Amino acid sequence: MAFFARRGPLLCAAFFAIAPLLCALVENEIQMTLYIDMAWSGPGKSEVVVVEGSNKRFGEIRVNDWIIRDGPDPSSAKVMGHAQGFHINTQPDGQSWHTSANLVFSDER
Repeated sequence: MAFFARRGPLLCAAFFAIAPLLCALVENEIQMTLYIDMAWSGPGKSEVVVVEGSNKRFGEIRVNDWIIRDGPDPSSAKVMGHAQGFHINTQPDGQSWHTSANLVFSDER
């Protein structure tokens, strides 16, 4: 990966090489139910506002590191990993959010 900078913001360019596929792809389908533990305040807070929104939070941007559990009860469910990403308030009345997250699993199942 190479980075180039000129006057103004940093510009990024990525270079990729494509090689022939030497083995057949194996597809597996997994169905699971995950429970995301989101905490907006308190000692276990798992998201932070990085850009303040206008009236009713329109345009607000938050970053998150939510805990993923294998059950609905936080006291007995096992931590499976984290949902790490961001969400943006995309509607003027504050009722619609766009969310993008990577699911990072720490459990070996």
